[in-house]
Amino acid sequence: MPSGVEVKRRKGTTVEHASFTGALAEISIDTDKKTTVVHDGSTAGGFPQALESHNHKLDDLLAPDDNTDLNASTTKHGLLRKLDNDTTHFLNGQGSWVRPGNLIGSATLDFPSTLANSYSDLTITITGAADGDPVSLGVPNASMTADGIFFAWVSATNTVTVRFCNLGLVTARDPASGTFKVIVHKL
Repeated sequence: MPSGVEVKRRKGTTVEHASFTGALAEISIDTDKKTTVVHDGSTAGGFPQALESHNHKLDDLLAPDDNTDLNASTTKHGLLRKLDNDTTHFLNGQGSWVRPGNLIGSATLDFPSTLANSYSDLTITITGAADGDPVSLGVPNASMTADGIFFAWVSATNTVTVRFCNLGLVTARDPASGTFKVIVHKL
């Protein structure tokens, strides 16, 4: 063991810590829990630190004395909405329930010069797409033109058609080539 200055900390039981308010950044020892407690100068009991050997769950940190684990059937902790009993729904990174299996694809599309008051179609292969599936379309900004709009639909099994409509009455429009992104929603 290295030689040097010995540092001693205040110590006490869990009950004693409950009524003790340590100084800002003071560290004390809870002799019952065998852990350190960090103090902020104002909170009685301080903040016990986790032992490396203890596996904390998120709900233990939020509400340690309720003995209720987080699960998808409760809203007790305010973290999860209650599921609708649909076992195909999962929580995504934005906190919304989603149904996995949406089909995602992209392709570089280069629409031809399209006459005024006309349209041009190109297709993207999306395996699993079926007639009537809803489609979301991501259009690159560089491909947008004055008087032009894009939309998409499943036109045949495994095929999404992307349509460019030139709504202008006089001038032909030639959208720039770009990577178009498609999501086919499987409901």
